[in-house]
Amino acid sequence: MGSGITCIVTIHGIGFQEPPLDGVAGYADDLHTNLCNALNQDGDELLSDDPGRQSYQVGASVPIYVQSVWPPRSLCGEDGMKRLGSWDEDHRTVSIADAPLVKGNARIAHVALVYSRLEGEGPEVEAAVITGGMAAVSASHYSHVAALLDMLFLDIMQPLVQSLWTNLLEPLPQKDTGPRPSLRIRQDKGYPHHNGSSRHLGGFMALLRQFENDVAAYVCHNGRRQRVRSFILDALLRLAFREDVAGIVLNTHSNGTVIGLDVLQELPPIAAKKIRAVITAGSPIRKYVDLFGWGEHLAVVPKIKRWDNFLDAQDIVADRLRPPAGWKRGDKEPAEEEMVGIYQALDYSKGELSPVPINDIQVNNITNSPVGGLRAHNYWENTKEFIPAVVKILQDVMAEAELDVV
Repeated sequence: MGSGITCIVTIHGIGFQEPPLDGVAGYADDLHTNLCNALNQDGDELLSDDPGRQSYQVGASVPIYVQSVWPPRSLCGEDGMKRLGSWDEDHRTVSIADAPLVKGNARIAHVALVYSRLEGEGPEVEAAVITGGMAAVSASHYSHVAALLDMLFLDIMQPLVQSLWTNLLEPLPQKDTGPRPSLRIRQDKGYPHHNGSSRHLGGFMALLRQFENDVAAYVCHNGRRQRVRSFILDALLRLAFREDVAGIVLNTHSNGTVIGLDVLQELPPIAAKKIRAVITAGSPIRKYVDLFGWGEHLAVVPKIKRWDNFLDAQDIVADRLRPPAGWKRGDKEPAEEEMVGIYQALDYSKGELSPVPINDIQVNNITNSPVGGLRAHNYWENTKEFIPAVVKILQDVMAEAELDVV
């Protein structure tokens, strides 16, 4: 296996995790295609197609979708978590005989997790009221009044007015025959949409309501939150304990950034050392910390080796993560030596805290992403900035794994 497989694991927000079904593309298909176009050059297939893809899946190459539901049951020919390997009776080793991650000589596998049916479906009115109240009480911890008003106008009111104007110009439902943005709420059969139709599923209002629903459910429903965490934890542990996996790149987006960081805290050191890089894109982590008291210190053992945080200035969800905890919108820019990151790592054996360096990377999704939906939050289709940066991260991780072998 040489230096082994580098595995990129994608985690999205709950209501956006659309599983691949007959006639329905999986939520990470477009991301995978963009990565393939950048990585697989001159006939060299570096990023692999799913070796066990279903016959109805469309495209030259697709990611490995690993999904589960609650209560657990088999899904449309999917093997669920067994797709990543099976634990032995003592839960110490993972059998990979019937769970290949790559084809041929490919060195990168792409795993997209689908836990949407674990979390629950439909609007969360009571939870939204609770989280809204918490956010209102703690708003001063997140931003100064002037900066908050500026954010509300630039990030929310302008796109909202634009969305309402579009609806006035197109009052009647129309069949959507054009390309759809990858940032869209779930469309699999039976999923209840707020407006009862399939029109404008990538529209601003539909996306905004889904963000609200995802956050409210994750903050307020501990049972559902733990089901989601347990599913992702098991997936990462299976990959980490595979002998053919040299390194894992955790690729998280939107509310998936919060969930991914929550799970990293629970990884034992022997598994955590396989996490060679963390990508957060459009992350609301600072909002969780300031508005919901999600903890100012994150204990990660060992410390995250590389953390790149992508944000668009017009993205209502995203925040900078490099400034320290306690910094808020409207504050004076911290000095370079104070840029220690919003989280700190805790060494339990020494009882010492140390910074978790985070690299904030500014991108312009409005200019570089397709028209439709909440464009500023659509990082995966930014093929000029985001995709090349992810490719560079994957190449660096593979080079690091080769040095470890030497």
